[in-house]
Amino acid sequence: MIRRTVFSLSLIFAVELASSAFAAGPFGSIHVGKWSGGAYTDDKTGVFSHCSAATTYGSGVTVVLGQNANNAWLLGFGSEAFSLNLGEQFPIDITFDGAAQFRLFGIAVSPKLVTSVIPNNTILNHVRKSHLMVAVAKGTTFQFLMESTGQLLPMVANCVAKIKDGGLSAAADFSVPV
Repeated sequence: MIRRTVFSLSLIFAVELASSAFAAGPFGSIHVGKWSGGAYTDDKTGVFSHCSAATTYGSGVTVVLGQNANNAWLLGFGSEAFSLNLGEQFPIDITFDGAAQFRLFGIAVSPKLVTSVIPNNTILNHVRKSHLMVAVAKGTTFQFLMESTGQLLPMVANCVAKIKDGGLSAAADFSVPV
């Protein structure tokens, strides 16, 4: 039952990733390690918005990795304990494996979820290869073991490519390697 609740919370945060409006989905599926997700559409327009996958940690914080329809990579953090103001923007300092440090800028897309665009491939490569990610936002430090992200990112990109090419009818198990 706990696993189902964690999975449900992960999907809720993944759904909220693309915009402040709830999205429909998932269409198809992504399952890599503890990450789960799929393709999502804008709830209001029905247009494909993004593919994402999420995993929830023991701290209760969910990490969401996604790619939107414009091919921008996204990193999100969600928690029932968060109390954010919609549209609030703030820096998120990220450190990978205790060495590489970057500053991202998050925007609260709901009271429980903040997302950030990953602005360059250097950061994305660290997401892909690192074992530990430490995030500091609003004076709070969070630590995340980055298991299976090297396998996850190609699956998310596969999802975006397939949906953009074939529409929602192309939704399937995106976890199958391309």
